[in-house]
Amino acid sequence: MENFKKNLNEIEDGSYNKELIEDNEEKPDLVEKLKEISNEKLFKSKDIVSLELTGHSVLTGLLDYYIKFVFTSNKSYKKRAERLISGSVIRAACNESTVKTFEDLSDYYKLAIAP
Repeated sequence: MENFKKNLNEIEDGSYNKELIEDNEEKPDLVEKLKEISNEKLFKSKDIVSLELTGHSVLTGLLDYYIKFVFTSNKSYKKRAERLISGSVIRAACNESTVKTFEDLSDYYKLAIAP
């Protein structure tokens, strides 16, 4: 907690680019011990590995699905892709790029706001 307080200004302005726990002068061995415990108890667990692989598959599948919609010429497919994204996110992207609709957004914006 002290390390967080000590570096709060840099954290808030975005210039603190370290891991708080690794930047702890008071307990230098803490990080190594946590890594050791994590490797032994967490990352070797079949349940954890299974969840990680499942999550990766789901996210990759959704992104692949979404990208197909963005680059298709079929307008009904593009409407489906639009439904995957929060309306407030679409409005923000439209305001930022000064267009009125999702369809008018550049491919860059469509990919940047991917769900």
